[in-house]
Amino acid sequence: MQRLAPKGDFLAALIRAQGRPLDAARNLGLDEDISHTWRMEDPLYAKAEDAIITWIASNRPPTGRRKTPDEELDKAAALIECGTTIEAASSAIGITSAGLWKASKRHERLRGALVARSPRGPFPKRPRPRRGAPSKLTQGKERELRNLWASNTPVRIIAARLEVSDTTVQAWRKKLDLPNRGT
Repeated sequence: MQRLAPKGDFLAALIRAQGRPLDAARNLGLDEDISHTWRMEDPLYAKAEDAIITWIASNRPPTGRRKTPDEELDKAAALIECGTTIEAASSAIGITSAGLWKASKRHERLRGALVARSPRGPFPKRPRPRRGAPSKLTQGKERELRNLWASNTPVRIIAARLEVSDTTVQAWRKKLDLPNRGT
């Protein structure tokens, strides 16, 4: 039983850390590779951890774009017409200033208010950061990715375990020449 207690504590911390193993380990003051070690030693523990991560991932709210309702766009237009800044108006309805400009393409009153406030249009284009930012693929993450990929773990679970997006997992898969699974 004494050997199970730290694993149980870690799984509870994993839930509190929203499925991020590194945060769970840090919160408990454990070695960051402890999860990997336990997963290799105990397949049942690995299944339990995967189940928790899958459960947490399935309960996260969708991150897709939403279409801002016309009533909210009317509210933003009214705020801008009353002298509120574009940033404050966009924040009041829960979108970015860029999102407000984009929504103005389908909302005439908002478009008029924005153009009256800022005749030159949306913010000037900022220079893009240089491409090829340093990779966050550490040796530990590479090892874990290879093991999870070899065990046919779904990309979504791999992404949650490595604390990256599904797209990043696919990019790393290509970089490491791992076989395509069609998912």
